[in-house]
Order: sequence, then structure tokens, then C-alpha cells
Amino acid sequence: MNGTAEKTEMQVGQVGECGGLSRFSLSQNNTIAMRLARGLCVLALVAACVTNRSWVLAAAAQSTDGAETAPPSPGEVPLEDPKLDKVPLIIDKLPPAGAGIDEIVVTAQKREENLQDVPISIGVLSDATIEDAGITEFDSLSEYVPNLSINAVTDTRTTAIRIRGIGQTGFNAGIEPSVGVLIDDIYQGRSGMVAALDLLDIERVEVLRGPQGTLFGKNTAAGAIRMITHRPTFEHEATLQTVFGNYGTTEVRGVVNVPIFDDKLATRVSGYYAANDGWDRNLFNGDLVNSSNKSGFRNRTLLQATDELELVFTGDWAQEDDTCCVSDILSYTGPSQLGVTFADMAESTGIPLPKVDPFDRVVDANQKPTNFLSIWGVALEANYDLPGVLSDHVLTSLSAYRHYDADALVDGDFSIYDAVIQQVMEDFEQASTELRIASPSGEDLEYVTGLYFYYQRNKTHDVTAIGPDFLSVDTPVNAALRTVVNADGYVTSTNMNDYHSYSYAAFGQATYHLTSQWSVTGGLRLTYERKSRSGTQVSDFKAPIGIFGPDITLNEEFDVFNPTPMIAVRYFPVEDIMTYASIARGFKSGGFNQLRTQGSRKTQFDDESGTSYEAGTRTTWLDQMITANATFFYSMYDDFQAQSFDGTSIFVTNAGSLTSWGFEGDLVLVPHPSVVLGTSLGFTRATYDVFDEAECTVEQVAEQGIGCLQDLSGKPLDNSPELTTYAFIQFEHMIPLPWETPAWLGPVMGTLRAEHSYSSSLYLQQDLDPNLTQGAYNIVNLRGGIRNADDRWDVTLWTRNVLDEDYNLVGFDTPIISGYAAVNGPPRTFGVTMTVRF
Repeated sequence: MNGTAEKTEMQVGQVGECGGLSRFSLSQNNTIAMRLARGLCVLALVAACVTNRSWVLAAAAQSTDGAETAPPSPGEVPLEDPKLDKVPLIIDKLPPAGAGIDEIVVTAQKREENLQDVPISIGVLSDATIEDAGITEFDSLSEYVPNLSINAVTDTRTTAIRIRGIGQTGFNAGIEPSVGVLIDDIYQGRSGMVAALDLLDIERVEVLRGPQGTLFGKNTAAGAIRMITHRPTFEHEATLQTVFGNYGTTEVRGVVNVPIFDDKLATRVSGYYAANDGWDRNLFNGDLVNSSNKSGFRNRTLLQATDELELVFTGDWAQEDDTCCVSDILSYTGPSQLGVTFADMAESTGIPLPKVDPFDRVVDANQKPTNFLSIWGVALEANYDLPGVLSDHVLTSLSAYRHYDADALVDGDFSIYDAVIQQVMEDFEQASTELRIASPSGEDLEYVTGLYFYYQRNKTHDVTAIGPDFLSVDTPVNAALRTVVNADGYVTSTNMNDYHSYSYAAFGQATYHLTSQWSVTGGLRLTYERKSRSGTQVSDFKAPIGIFGPDITLNEEFDVFNPTPMIAVRYFPVEDIMTYASIARGFKSGGFNQLRTQGSRKTQFDDESGTSYEAGTRTTWLDQMITANATFFYSMYDDFQAQSFDGTSIFVTNAGSLTSWGFEGDLVLVPHPSVVLGTSLGFTRATYDVFDEAECTVEQVAEQGIGCLQDLSGKPLDNSPELTTYAFIQFEHMIPLPWETPAWLGPVMGTLRAEHSYSSSLYLQQDLDPNLTQGAYNIVNLRGGIRNADDRWDVTLWTRNVLDEDYNLVGFDTPIISGYAAVNGPPRTFGVTMTVRF
């Protein structure tokens, strides 16, 4: 943008790399005619989206003799101006002329950089985007960042995070995620620790696609999601927000920032409560389920101890206690692992099978679901400007402790029958510390190097119980099971595990600027991990049938050493165009199957590793009116940790190898100060190269017998759509009021935002069962409202999933019995959001 331009802020969104958004700056200058001429070919494409009034007002900014003059500010345009009275539109204020896309600053390489200069495929959502789009749920991020998938399965604890098709669910506590999630650069050991959180007071979210093993290390074979919260400032600030919507939606959020002592001490507190009644009715008892009930707070305190030393203390707590995620039966028919079908139970109990309608928003679970999570933690960050020969270097220490409890109970047959109950209790704690040194930016050689330690302990207790309705069916297996029922009429199988993990790493990354146009970056992380677990598998029934089997006591351990290098070459042919090529390696250590394993199945699985090749470009055009970015990737994974469900148990095995390749691109256009458009696209084709020992579908098991395997070599990964897209358009204009308004009320801006996201078809289960697929679907969101031009207040009406699209998030075989079930995506929701700022 013109360096002499006077900038003012407006609340209009902007797409960043592949779907990330932030507000853009507006500049008033005397070159509007030149800017419009240069952008004419682009504006023609979106002329239907820009009001005629915009062009009339732009023309009014010119003098009568053709000389260019600076347009007046909004407050300087009189309503009685005859030039404006001739325009039959409601907007009678002139927006600032000229618009540009503001720079997005990220810290993806652990130093502040312009997004357009970073040789990584990144999706960024700024605080403004999160606010403008009304994003409050962690799993909603996948709507805005192509090639990212986030889905809770039967509860928040089991949330699956995938990038470019790579990732797993959290069912089996012995498997760690392939996508690392970090909050203020603190790694979160379980996906449920972040899936339960509200996106309150977030400065930005960075989604780093592809292996990030060098700088972020722990379990980032597929990528990393970095959530950066707002730091305290030395200015008074307060925000209060309330939300009311259908399905009993009630939400309250607040933020207070207080400077305590001069420029030395400040604190920032944020808190939230968010709940709804649920959007599915349970046929069994008439209750509403799939509800939400979350609350939490965060405190960050900044101490500027000296000019050289800064300390930031963080403490947070969050809790979720709701009825997510009750599945809906897709079909009652199909093979049974233990010889009992739904039809058999209907006959033996006299309870008829309810009708099957996967999207009628009616479920029929006889057990009340439990989805309880409690998360808390503390952290201390210290930044010290080093003296002497290391002057201008910054030494950073970051240490944290986090604790996580989960209690999840699922009606395991998802039906009105008392057949299967599954409950998992998880007690998880972690401690981590990182010490690193970063050189000053702007030098020929820039580097960061450090040491990292991480410890976690995870104690799990899970129970699967066969109920009386199942046992009422006369079969030889049930005759044996009925001999060992407990006092409540159930036969149970119990697993208990105590899992320890230690991780030590040394890392470094350096960038050398060969010339003003060429630079090369190299990095290496050396990781040593040691894991152990002690566990028991105890069954009421000792024969190896389904989930049952002999009692087992396990004591296992292993260690592993792994290097994860990266190298990238970056070239600027001209100032506003950057191209790069990179090779990066990611790593995730093996683990233990902590759910019951049958027969000769291994109780351990091996390390997973991936190597990704990328080539991309970041471009800015027409004096920052347009940004266009693209990344091509080709990734190869060895010993991918595939998690599958065979109808009775969930276990992890190593696929031989797989390949994921594709493209990510985005475009943002600001043709006028009141309009911004953006679109992003992700294409991924992820297929197994070698996987000849994959789990069979239930129909294949019925035909070939227990223990059968299928060959999925050349077949696609589950939950990996080939095409995902996101697009939005946002308008903002001044609205005239017929009376003089006080400062707290006006000037008043009107806003309108429309969003569309698309996902192509996919398989819902790792065994690629054709009965568990999801077709392509579209999600459309709309928001519109008014706000004070100084951001003192706003009122927004919104609706999500306007088309009330029916789709499934996850699907699976109905455990132990027959048929299939799925968790539906949210229906159409609508409401109002009111925010005041002080």
C-alpha cells in the first residue's frame, strides 16, 4: 500500500492462506482513479456483488475538471448533498477510497514473519475472522481450512483430527494423534483436551499442513494446529457477548484486560458458558440429546520484570458435561459377530424395531449418554534479551503442566434395546518444558535452536457390558454367557492400563539469505522417546468369543530414536511474489493397543513416519488488492498407524505404506473498501500403496470367518474427501441515521457475510465398508447485522447450515450386533449475537 496513505480499520474479513481470514486496512489517498483502472478487469467479475452506489460515490470523489481529489471521510458527507440525493439507495455515507489486504503476521517458524514469506502451507484464521464468522467450536475450523477434518466420534474424547487425509480417532488411548495441537506453543497430548474448548479470546489459529517435526516435534507427522491466545496489554479493555438461538442455545463470553502497575504488570481474564438443549429427541424416554454444555476460563498475567526480562503466567480451566454424541441407526440388518441380530432381540423381547430414518432427528438409545471432560493447567513463559556477544538474541523458556479427566458412557448398540454398554474413564496428566534461543530477524543468518522435554501419564479404565436384551436370545453362546451374569444382569469385559511416555529432543533450524532474492532453510530435530504400560484385560467369560477371552496381564515397554530433518529453498523473483520448494519429515512413535485384542493380534504397533515434498507460491497483486497462493504436495508415509473396528473391538495396526498428494490454493480480492471476497480449495488423493493385512468388513467376516484380512492396496483412506472448498463474501457500509447520534451509538455500520463450504464424498470407516459412505455435501452460513463504527457494540443475526443439509460426520458397524450407525452433522441453527466493548 501507499506508504503515505492514512489508514483506518474496518471490520471486513479477508482470506489468508487457504482459508485463513483477518481484517484488512483501508487507506484514503488521491489515486482512486488509477486503482480502479488497474483493477477494472477484476471488478468486472464481481460487479454484481458491488452496489451501483459505490461507483457513484467513487465518481463523486473527482473534481469537476477531472483532477483527482481526496474523498471526504464518512462523517464529512452531508445527507442533503444534491449529488447523493439523486442516488436511490439507503447508504448515504462515502466509504474511504482504496482498499488493501493487510499483512498477516504468523510465528510458524518460531519468529514473527509475514504469512506471504513463509515456505509452509498454512491456513490462518485471525481473531477478526473468528469474530466475523462466529466461530466458537474447535471442530468448526474444518469448514474454513480445506484439507483439514475435525470430527468428534461417539464423544469429545474420541475426536479425530486429520490433515490431507492423515489422522486417527482417539478411541484407543494407546494411540497418539498424527496432527499435533498446541495452545500458546504447549503441546496437548489428547485431542479431547482442545475439542472441548471454546475459541474465546484467540489471537489467531495457524493450521500448518504437512510434517512439522523439526520445530514442533511431538506427533506432527501430518501437521500441526497452533492456537495463539491474546496476551495481556497495558490498556484497559473489556468485552461482553451474549448469544441466543434455537435449540435452547444460550452463550455468554467475557474478556477483561487490566493494567495493574504502570507498564510492568497486567492481567487478562476470559471466561465463557455455552449450552444448548440438543437437536435430537430420544425415542426411548423423550429427552433431548446431542446437547452441549461447556464452561471455562483463562487468566494470563504479564510481568515486565526488567527491560530485558518478560514473564507470562497462564492458568486455565474448562469443563464439558453434555450428551454428545448419540448415533442414529442407519440399518438394523447385516451380519452379527456373536450370532444375535436386532431382529432376534425384537422377537425375544417383544419390543418392535423402530423405523429407520437416518435424518429424522430421532434416536432410540436406552442408556443416558455421558460426555464429561475436565481440563486444567498452568504455564510459565519467560523471554530474556541476552546481553554481550548474544545481544539481540532472545532466550525463551516455556514450561507447563496439564491435567485432563474424561468419563464417557455410550449406548453401545445405539438402540432401544438393553444390549451393549461401553464406558471409558481416562485420567491424563502431562508436563513439558522447552528452552530455546532465537537470533534477531533481518540478519543474513537467522536461526532458532533449543531443547525439549515432555512427559505424560495416562490411566484408563474401560468396560464393555452385554445386557439382558442381548442375552434373552437363545443361542449357544448366550447360554454360556448367562452362566456368568453379574447382579445387574450384565456380562462384562474390563481393560485397565497405566501408560507412561517420556520424550527428549534437541532441535535447530536456520535460514541463510544468499541474496535479497534467494534463501535456504535447513532444520533437524533429534528425538528420543521411551514408553511403557502395565495393563490387565479381565472378562467375566473366559472363552475367546467376541470381546471376551482369558484374563491377561501385560507389562511392556520400548524406546525409539528418530531424526526429523527439513530443507526449503525460497526465491523472490519480484518483491510481491515468493516461490519455494521444501522437503520435510515427520515422525510419531508407536504405542500399545489398550483395548482388548484377540487371538494372535499384536499388542504393540510400530512408529509412523512421513516425508512430504512441497512446491508453492505466494503472490500479491495490484497494490495489495489481490493475494493468490498455491501449494502442491506429495507425501509418503511408512507404517501408517491405521485404527479399525471389526464390530467387537478397536485396534491399531501398521499399514505398509501410503501416499497423499494434491493441492491447496486460495484467492482473496478486495475490489472496494466495502467488499471483500475470498475462496480456497483443497484437493487430496490419499491411497494405500501397501496394506494387505487390513481389517475385513463385517460382511467379509461373515463370509470368511473371524480373523479374515483384506487387501486395501491401491484403495483410498477413509474420511479423506478428494475435494474441499471454502468461499465467502462480506459487505460493510455506513448506514445513515435520521437523527444526531451520541458517540456510543454511532456512526452505525451495516454488515452482511455469506459463506459456503463443500466436501466431496468419502468412506466413513477404515475397512471401506460400502454401507458406510457419505456423499458430497454443502454447508451455507449467513450473518448480517449492525455495529458501531468504533467497535463499541454490535448486533448480528446468523444462521448456520441454511440449507439444512443432511450429512453424517462418522459411521461404524453397530458393535457386536447387526447393522450400521452414524453420527449426524448439526441441523440448521439460527440466533442473535450481541456484543459490547468498553
